[in-house]
Amino acid sequence: MVWDLPPADREAGGAPEAAARGSADGANAPPPTSPPQYPVMSGAQRGGPTPAAGGSRLCAWGLVAPLLAGVVGALLGAGAVAAVLLREEADTPASAGSPPSAQRVAPTLELDGLENLDRVAAVAESVMPAVVRLGTGAGVVQSAAFGSGVVIRGDGYIVTNEHVVEGLEDVRVQLSDGRELDGSVVGTDHRTDLAVVRVDAGGLTAIDVGDTQDLQVGMPAIAIGSPFGLAGTVTSGVISGLHRPIEVTTEEGSQRYDDVIQTDAAINPGNSGGPLVSAEGRLLGINSAILTRGQTPANAGVGFAIPAETVMAVVERLIADGEVRHAFLGVAGSDVDGGAAGDAGPRQGAYVEEVMQDTPADDAGLAAGDVITGVGGAQIASMTELIGVLLRHEVGEDVTVTFRRDGERQSAEATLAERPEDV
Repeated sequence: MVWDLPPADREAGGAPEAAARGSADGANAPPPTSPPQYPVMSGAQRGGPTPAAGGSRLCAWGLVAPLLAGVVGALLGAGAVAAVLLREEADTPASAGSPPSAQRVAPTLELDGLENLDRVAAVAESVMPAVVRLGTGAGVVQSAAFGSGVVIRGDGYIVTNEHVVEGLEDVRVQLSDGRELDGSVVGTDHRTDLAVVRVDAGGLTAIDVGDTQDLQVGMPAIAIGSPFGLAGTVTSGVISGLHRPIEVTTEEGSQRYDDVIQTDAAINPGNSGGPLVSAEGRLLGINSAILTRGQTPANAGVGFAIPAETVMAVVERLIADGEVRHAFLGVAGSDVDGGAAGDAGPRQGAYVEEVMQDTPADDAGLAAGDVITGVGGAQIASMTELIGVLLRHEVGEDVTVTFRRDGERQSAEATLAERPEDV
């Protein structure tokens, strides 16, 4: 049984319908809008292997959000197919993690009374020293720059996307002051499309990581990076959506990224790995994918960023261990809708349709029909949020799971296990 597909697809044993309706070359007549694509320069442009966004590691053992709709197209520079999963549930952001210590952090801004353009300019000036450009070969400028990154710790640690550095052990890093340094890939995480690069330098300016607990649709968002190799490019927009699930399909398989931020700030090839920041200059997420029209990899006003709280949880593990072991609970289900749970309680939560035997959920006494409303102190309004919250927890961690059963609020203790390799 494949537990990360909606019930209909699990019964058929196939891939999600939304991702199956198109191909990288458009042979299956994609819908008018193509799906999210990785905004990274192609392998031919960067002089290295073409990034492949996938493998078959789609399964998350029991964490599922239904595919309500999909749009199909090609991944930037990857020759693959992606689908964005659209839903209409209310968005409730989770709290952010705390950043690792840094020697120097970009200043937080108080911009009351400034006009919008002045605000963007002030944020750009504050954040730009923490943004880098990535390339290969003799130098970033001489070779084609293929992605962006942001300094997450002042002692030389940089976060970017996995698909930016996939297949590489060494990269060239250009700092905002023009210096170019050799960098090594510390570790990557395919599940979240994140990677950490290390340069031998100290005293770097690190990004200030924001608390996205109060993030709301419509709030300002600013993207900084190197689209098409143009370093220090700044675009602005708003937070267009929260807790979006997107799915990426390559020739090798499919990969789902859950609980991402949607923005209309322009993101283009080369922006991958760069920061999406707030009006105060704090990190909201790492820019990772865009939705495009046709086969042209360019901005169409729909971009996606990995939330800062997920970024920090993964970065800390990559720095400490060079890899990430992902936790799982062991439930399959869907978002609560108008009548899914069949009780008189609030119409939000992760509705449990099935509990896998001998899993943390089973040991904790969860059962089909329960509605999970919280894990480890974080509120859960949908199955997508449950997936995102679990990504930020450690294997072996004890968490309190709150849920509704027959209209009554209950809680149970669960010890999270490691997601099996074959799912």
